[in-house]
Amino acid sequence: AEREALAKSAEDFFQLGEWAREQKLAALAKKAWKRAVELDGEHVGARERLGFVRHEGEWLTEEQRASRLRESDAAAKHAAGLVEHEGRWITPEDKSRLEQGLVEHEGRWVTRDERERLLGNELFNGRWMPRAEAIARTHAGEAARAAQVPLFDALGAQVFVAGPFE
Repeated sequence: AEREALAKSAEDFFQLGEWAREQKLAALAKKAWKRAVELDGEHVGARERLGFVRHEGEWLTEEQRASRLRESDAAAKHAAGLVEHEGRWITPEDKSRLEQGLVEHEGRWVTRDERERLLGNELFNGRWMPRAEAIARTHAGEAARAAQVPLFDALGAQVFVAGPFE
């Protein structure tokens, strides 16, 4: 209270805040730094202690600065002719393709099914899987129907086994 009563200038209040911080008196420190800013809006030390940063000649909170940077980035992207789609900046043409359900694969626009096939996958019972596995499972199903017995299967890294075992 004595130190606070003696403080008159922005620098006095800043120093009071520093002392309070050292004494682990966070509320008093914050109050003193705020008073320093009230007396001198450009007091660098007090502004920084209160979490402000300098951005384009203005004191802003980190959140405000981040918001301004996002807005500035978005304006630059728009000026370059890009549009935002699901968190990414792309050309309007690419957005149209994506909205049609197309995906880019090695520089070409294809359907999702085409991409899966280009990746070596095949659709089996509504699930995409490596082509060799899908073919093996298809053949096992055909064998089970021909033999008229249920076949159980086991899959390993290099082998697919099917038979009347559990």
